[in-house]
Amino acid sequence: MERELLDAYVREHYKMGLDEFIKEKIEKEALFDYQIADFLGVPIRVISDLRKAYGLQRSKGFSSRFERKYGKGSAASFMEMANSTESSLSGLGRRFGFSREYARQVYRNLSGRPYTGVYREKCERRRLERDSAERLSAEKLSPLIRVRKKLESMGLDACIIKKGRVRMIRSNGRDIAVKTSTGPVCIGKKKYYRISHDGRSGWSECDFVICRLTGEEKVTSFIIPRSSLPVRSVTLSPDFRLNSSKYAKFKEAWRLLKSKRHTRPASPVGKDAAIYRSGPERADAASGAIRRIIVERVSEKAADDLMAPLGVGS
Repeated sequence: MERELLDAYVREHYKMGLDEFIKEKIEKEALFDYQIADFLGVPIRVISDLRKAYGLQRSKGFSSRFERKYGKGSAASFMEMANSTESSLSGLGRRFGFSREYARQVYRNLSGRPYTGVYREKCERRRLERDSAERLSAEKLSPLIRVRKKLESMGLDACIIKKGRVRMIRSNGRDIAVKTSTGPVCIGKKKYYRISHDGRSGWSECDFVICRLTGEEKVTSFIIPRSSLPVRSVTLSPDFRLNSSKYAKFKEAWRLLKSKRHTRPASPVGKDAAIYRSGPERADAASGAIRRIIVERVSEKAADDLMAPLGVGS
């Protein structure tokens, strides 16, 4: 009789059968028997008997207790963080304010399985991500490594450096950027390759740009000084012949990288800071510097004879 009255009450107020009502409260809302009993205003034993009669397991209620303590949605947030490859039990404990061991227990109670299983899955995902990143890095470095080996075969020291965000080669006192184009555009019987500068390739920060055109049969390289390149892009062809393009002379011009880098000779008076003075002392300082140069290169007597009319003595 009590069950029939309770069923009629639930149908009238919640538009569902008593069995559906109790199942929803246990499985979806994770309520305990005493909570459902308080909700309906009946003794706990009534709900306990009904739950057993409907074949339902007692709710653990951990999720609801966790959210009452740490806020609404905290259980879902905890599980999302725990399943992330970047998270750890220690990090979860610091985030929610409890110990690493309690974080392990929380995961087991919320997910129904031990953390060991998800930890192994995360390690496998991290390994796959690391392998993928290493393959990508190797693919990006491959052209640089090939050019470095070419320079070493020419007897030049070469090393891969990182300049800002860009990797390039340093050899014989020069910084060399390497650009590769794999997709030609065919015009007639000729193939043209476009090499672009996107602002991140180090184009503007190097001395030479090696443009590699990777065709089906072989790789053609153009060794072009930065000063000879346009600002944004250049179009090259492995079919260039001498005088057919202003870039033809740079085709396979590896010899350009063997020549010594010319530096401007230091001024003989550059070490004398007095030459840069302003005011009345400037002329005297300049005359003194000139006299010292004449003494060093000719003789002291010649310096005296030349500088006497200017009033500069020894």
